[in-house]
Amino acid sequence: MAESAFTLSFGDLRKEVSEYLYGGTGASTVTHKADVITRMIQSGLRQFYSPPPVGQHLHDWSFLKPTTEKQLNAPYTSTKAVTYTANGRLVSLTSPDEWPERFYNEDGDTDLSDNSAANNGVFIDLLGISYPVTQFTGARTAALSATDNPGSSNLAAADGLTEVKIHQDDYDLPDDFGRIMGDLTFSEKDKSWHTVKIVGENRIREMRQRDFAVGSTTEPYYAAIKPKAQSATDSIGSRQVIQFWPAITSDATISYRYRVRASHDVTQTNKHPYGASDHSETILSSCLAAAEQRLDGQRGVHYARFMECLVASIELDARSNRAENLGYNSDGSDGASLYEGRLVGSDRVRHKNISGTFID
Repeated sequence: MAESAFTLSFGDLRKEVSEYLYGGTGASTVTHKADVITRMIQSGLRQFYSPPPVGQHLHDWSFLKPTTEKQLNAPYTSTKAVTYTANGRLVSLTSPDEWPERFYNEDGDTDLSDNSAANNGVFIDLLGISYPVTQFTGARTAALSATDNPGSSNLAAADGLTEVKIHQDDYDLPDDFGRIMGDLTFSEKDKSWHTVKIVGENRIREMRQRDFAVGSTTEPYYAAIKPKAQSATDSIGSRQVIQFWPAITSDATISYRYRVRASHDVTQTNKHPYGASDHSETILSSCLAAAEQRLDGQRGVHYARFMECLVASIELDARSNRAENLGYNSDGSDGASLYEGRLVGSDRVRHKNISGTFID
């Protein structure tokens, strides 16, 4: 779908800021001036996406709250010969059995040496207890945590180790994930009767310390969001992970709404910021206000214009996607209507079994 002709692109914003700072549009091709223009646009966008309060009210833009899906992986159980070697804390499968690629192939290649599972929520169940995987060291071997493992003794079939189950309970969220908005839902094909409730991260840890077999179910009931640990050498900013409980027993697809942490390459002249034509004037004013602050060292007419446009943008955004019908709220005394029933076409609630057939 074509973008509106009234929507300002990053190229348009660069021209406007260049003209304000340097008196012409050619400055965007001079390296040090182009860098200043880029930083002013980035500052203006940050100010727009997280705007200052208006009338003691902080606004949250509706267009920064998309809905997306996530595939949850079914666990894999092997009943072939499996061993645990205490030296190296290695769990090993027997050829031709291999770990399913979905548990380790994050980066799209087949090189196992760069696939660490330390923050990816992959667990291996041995003798009824789940242990976190820290590294897949081969197609059939995986290393367990140095602090959470079966101990200093080797294990094999003679010790009761006759099967191994691998499952993923934590999943990386999108790079632009800011925060979750409401409960998570399953796809229709999953035939779930409940949503996934968001709880505190400590609640997930509390439930995971119990026997996993007790809580095993078709799909999880609870989820929590937590930040990923960062090292001093990480080249990316903070990212977040979603944790589920109990462990899922089959493939499923979840949907959720989240608040975007906006990120743009503002040098891409034919790309557009969030907000479309409805808020282009507010975005432009915000970028010019940032440039004004740099040029004059204080707020001026462009910041005043930005705040004026911001009030209008907030009012417009508040009207966008507003629910016209908040749901069932009738005693039926005025007679039946098309929208009166709790379910479309009937005032009676009916129930389906797991196969999708009505049971009443």
